[in-house]
Amino acid sequence: TQQGLQVLLLDKGDFCSSCSANSLKILHGGLRYLQHLDFRRMRASISSRREMMCIAPHLVEPLACIMPAYGHGLKGKEVMRVAMVLNDCIGMDRNKGLLPEKQLPHGYSLTKVQCLEKVPDISTDKLHGASVWYDALATNSERLVLEQILQAADRGATCINYCEVNSLEQGENETLTVTADDLLTKQKVVISAQHVINAAGACFEDLIPDNCRKPQTGRWARALNIVIKKNLFPDGAVALEGDCLHDNEDTEGKRKRRMLFFVPWRQHYTIIGTHYVEKSRSPKLFPVTRDDIIAMMDEVNAIYPAAKLTFEDISFYHAGLLPVREDSKANNSLNVQLAKDSSIICHEKEGGLKNFYSIKGIKYTTAPHVADRVMQLIDSSYKNKTLNDLTGRTHFPKPESSIDNYLVNKYGSRYDRIKKYIDAEQQWLNKDPDMLLGELLYFIHEEMAIHLSDVVFRRSDIGTAECPRQDILHRIAGFMATEYNWSDERTAEEIRTVMQRYLPLKPNDQ
Repeated sequence: TQQGLQVLLLDKGDFCSSCSANSLKILHGGLRYLQHLDFRRMRASISSRREMMCIAPHLVEPLACIMPAYGHGLKGKEVMRVAMVLNDCIGMDRNKGLLPEKQLPHGYSLTKVQCLEKVPDISTDKLHGASVWYDALATNSERLVLEQILQAADRGATCINYCEVNSLEQGENETLTVTADDLLTKQKVVISAQHVINAAGACFEDLIPDNCRKPQTGRWARALNIVIKKNLFPDGAVALEGDCLHDNEDTEGKRKRRMLFFVPWRQHYTIIGTHYVEKSRSPKLFPVTRDDIIAMMDEVNAIYPAAKLTFEDISFYHAGLLPVREDSKANNSLNVQLAKDSSIICHEKEGGLKNFYSIKGIKYTTAPHVADRVMQLIDSSYKNKTLNDLTGRTHFPKPESSIDNYLVNKYGSRYDRIKKYIDAEQQWLNKDPDMLLGELLYFIHEEMAIHLSDVVFRRSDIGTAECPRQDILHRIAGFMATEYNWSDERTAEEIRTVMQRYLPLKPNDQ
């Protein structure tokens, strides 16, 4: 790879099929860390955001974030104006290496009138205006993860999905022996490695062998976001606070109001989040129910009554597990306190296997920073070459046709690999969201799309905002059945698996 290492990535499911897919789509620069003067975390967020924007500029857009200013406290206009200046100074290199159209502008303030133009129908009591800062919007967070995997593969890494690790042992000469099951071929795979990194999200404890001291049983919160078929605030993401107060353990003796972000997405939708409930890590307690979604809908309507949300407005949802602070005294959803930083466990220091590391991550944006920390543990001379490699080299080919323009906007410089699958007839499988038959063939032959769900939820935009029409699902499944020689029963099962994802959104009478 770029660092001179041989790398093998194994995923027990499809790439980005769990927590990484279930995000609010915002690449945060860590503005909220200013209130605790945590400049270290803020710098980690800013540099990681920039790296992700350099890796896949076609999948990110500058996003204005608007916070109405009430009173004269921490969220008042005066304090927030200072915060905007500090944010720009601390992130003075935030645009290094980015294309001009992707660069993030300076923060600024809005008057009360300007605020109400962009965020209508909010309370005007003690409203003094609003603060605006810029983060980045991941237009497709699933493909953003996949793009990093594909770029690693381009540099020599071997990346395999549907291959589940089931054991890890220390071999000779301090090597590690990994045993895995190929879930597609049903064969057992044995791999020897100098280092093993366990990045299995909320399931990371399951991959720690019994002869390693496991961390204390962690506490987890289920994070829930909903997608609605309304573009409430087209000018940017809006942060609104509710009247419900909860304990703020970061600041002794103070209480904090519940806040939700309303994020404009794909012209017709808004993603709203995040709602937290402390949960067991048991998969049986993880699924989202209709009642969970209704509870969040009620909270949204309480915070912003003008939304007037009904259950029928909700078209999709995202849910994932995040670690809770071990010292948190939270005992209900209002008081959930998330862990403040990702942790990396070096098991050798805990009396366990040598060269084995486990990651307990907390934030999508800071994945590059966590990767750097792991690499520094493996090799003390390690220096991140990614940004140097990408800076000044990001470019998009000049489109020669409307189809070229469509492919460049979706796939960036990778578009020429897809174009060879596009025939002269340019057969469309779907419109709005768009998808060509050639794209499906590319997903199958070059992006390891094995199941219908891989295509619907992670390779394309077909099912990530709302449930596709049945005829579209049958059409895509029919082409995949031809490519993979599926039986009618297998094809029907693939469609049923996709539809399971939307069950909590069905009316009670269905």
